[in-house]
Amino acid sequence: MRTMNAPAERLIRHGVVRFEGFLPAGEARALYEAVLAHEGAFVPSRTHDENPDIRRSLVLDPPPALVAPVVTRVRAAMPQVLAAIRLPEVVVGTIEAQVTASNDEAFFGIHTDAGYGANDLRHLTYVYYLHGEPKGFAGGELRVYDDVLRNQRLARGTTFQVIEPAHNTIVFFWARAMHEVRPVRVPSGAFRDSRFTVNGWVNKASHADERDGSPRARVDRKRASAEGSPVSAPAFAARLTPGQSRALALALAVAAVLAAAALVLVPVLLLHRHYDEAIETATDRLVRYQRVAAQAPELAKALEGVRGRDGRRFYLRNSAPNLASAELSEMVKAAIEGNGGRITTSQNVQPKDDEPFKQVGANVQFFATAANLQRILAAVETQQPYVVVANLTIRPVNAFRGFKPAPGQEPELIVQLDAVAWAFPEAAKPAAGNAPAPGGNAPRT
Repeated sequence: MRTMNAPAERLIRHGVVRFEGFLPAGEARALYEAVLAHEGAFVPSRTHDENPDIRRSLVLDPPPALVAPVVTRVRAAMPQVLAAIRLPEVVVGTIEAQVTASNDEAFFGIHTDAGYGANDLRHLTYVYYLHGEPKGFAGGELRVYDDVLRNQRLARGTTFQVIEPAHNTIVFFWARAMHEVRPVRVPSGAFRDSRFTVNGWVNKASHADERDGSPRARVDRKRASAEGSPVSAPAFAARLTPGQSRALALALAVAAVLAAAALVLVPVLLLHRHYDEAIETATDRLVRYQRVAAQAPELAKALEGVRGRDGRRFYLRNSAPNLASAELSEMVKAAIEGNGGRITTSQNVQPKDDEPFKQVGANVQFFATAANLQRILAAVETQQPYVVVANLTIRPVNAFRGFKPAPGQEPELIVQLDAVAWAFPEAAKPAAGNAPAPGGNAPRT
C-alpha cells in the first residue's frame, strides 16, 4: 500500500509599504530635536508578558502634540496603504503612537503586535524612523517574517524581508505578521546617537455602545434626579430632608432598574461576544485565504514553467517492467556496439520499486579496448533517457605474467557493466469485472 506524501508547504509573503521623505525635511529635523528634549521622560520598555529577554530599549509615552505630524499623515495615507498592502478596507479607529529610543545592544525579539487581549483591534503596524546626521548607530534592521501555510494553518517561516532604518522614512505592515528588530550598536553610547522611531498601530474602529458612564448618561440622570417622585423611605431616612429623601428614592429605583436590566442584558451581551469572536476569526481566516489566492497567478505561471521543461524525457518511455527492461537493454547494446565493443552476454535485472518510480537494470559483459571503453561509458551516461552505470568490473584478456601485445595492437579488456534507468509506474489495470471473458468479445460501450 502506497503512503501518501505530506502536502507541500506554501509560502505567504506579507505586504510591506515604505515611504521615503514622509515628513518635510524641516519638520523631521524639528521632531528629532523635540524627542531629544524629552530624554529624561524615557523609561525602559516592557512587554505584555513582562519577559525581560525579548526586548531592550527606552520608550516615551509622548504628548499628542509631539507625534501629531506623524499620526496626521499616517491617517491620511490609509487608503493608499491598505490598497498597496492587499488587505481589506476597514473603518480606521484610533491610531496609537509611542517614541522608542534604541541605544547600544537594544533589540526586540520575534513577536506579533496583535491577536491577544486589548491588542485585538490592531490592524496595521507602522514604524517611522528618525536619527541624527551623521548616523551614530549600526544595525537595528526590521525583519518581517513570511508565513508558511501547512495543513491549512499558518506558521512563521524562516524567510523574511529586511527594512533598513533610514531617516525620515516610514513602513507599514500587517499587525499580525511576525517581526523583530535586530540588535543595535551605538559606539558612542550617547542618547542622541540612538535609533529613534515613532511607532504605533492603526486600530480598527470599535462598535461598542456607549456605557452609562458617558457624559450624556450623566446629564440624563441629573435631569431625572431634579424631577423626583414620592417614595416610602425606611426608618433610618426619617431624619433626612425632603430633598435628600427624593434623591435616595431615585437612587434605589435606578439601582433596581439597572439590576433588572443586567439580568436580561448580560446573557445577551455574552452571546453577542461569542458571535463577535466567531466573526473576527472567520474574517481573519478570510484575509489569510485572500492573501493565498492572490498568489495563484504567480504559482500557476511557475507550474507551467515546470511542465514546459518536459521532465518525462529523462525516464524510459515504457512503463511496463518487461518493455522497460528491453528498452534499457537496447540502449546499452547500441552504445557498446556503436563504439567498437563486442557483447558476449546480456541479462536483464529484476526491476525494483523506487517510489514512486520503477528502477530497471541490465547486466552486460563485453570486450573493448581502453579507448573504446571510454567512448562507450560516455555514450551510456550522456544519452536520454538517463542511464547510470551502477557497477563496473574491468579485467585484462591475457592476464598471465610477461604478456606483451604485438606492436600496433591495443589489448582488449573484459568489461562487466551494470546499468540502471528509471521508468514511471505502470498504469492501473482495469477491474476484473470490466475484463473480457475468456474466448469472448470485449464489452461494448
